[in-house]
Amino acid sequence: MVFFALSGFARLVKPPSYLHHYKGTTDYDIPKDEDAQDKLMDKIRQDGAILATSKPGQFTLRFVAKKQRVTFAASRDSAGWRVAESGREPYLAPKPTPVGFLGPAVTLTRRDQFELRSPTPQTQHPIRQIQELIATVPGQLAFLRDQKDLVVVTEQGVIVHTASLASIPLKENDSLSKILWRGGTRFLIFVEHTGTKEEQRYSEAYQVDVATG
Repeated sequence: MVFFALSGFARLVKPPSYLHHYKGTTDYDIPKDEDAQDKLMDKIRQDGAILATSKPGQFTLRFVAKKQRVTFAASRDSAGWRVAESGREPYLAPKPTPVGFLGPAVTLTRRDQFELRSPTPQTQHPIRQIQELIATVPGQLAFLRDQKDLVVVTEQGVIVHTASLASIPLKENDSLSKILWRGGTRFLIFVEHTGTKEEQRYSEAYQVDVATG
């Protein structure tokens, strides 16, 4: 049922919708915002516009525009129903009732335990930390690995050569920067020296043969 009030009189009618009108105005309209209007109507359908009817001769409505819950007292005389506002307070949306679960108490007893681990220490994949990848002979590639090694692989990822670059002297802030293939198994490894001043920055090249190390 929906409540209509005009000039202090009221009548109850079957609702064409969930709207209620107070003194000829529609309280649930949100002009020029269809999405907000739809959300409001969904909320009204969920929580209701008539908030309370528990007390005889009284009912409480939600006034959306003013964000209030307004209580009215209704009485009947020879002229019909007479309705007057009896109080109002801020509207607070009802909090959803949490759905709890009460299960039986269960006492667990540990029967056994085991540890999940690899039977052997895991080794790192040889193709990792790739820096400065270049092509060499047909079907092979070379790259610097983790600033430590020069690695030659096939296009299928099979390791052909691995040469340690630990013999190349590196100072603080130095880095292996580039590779130049000179043919066969010979390479030039460039070291970039970075100083605090521009004139202290320079590069050096070291020859490495991956077949002999």
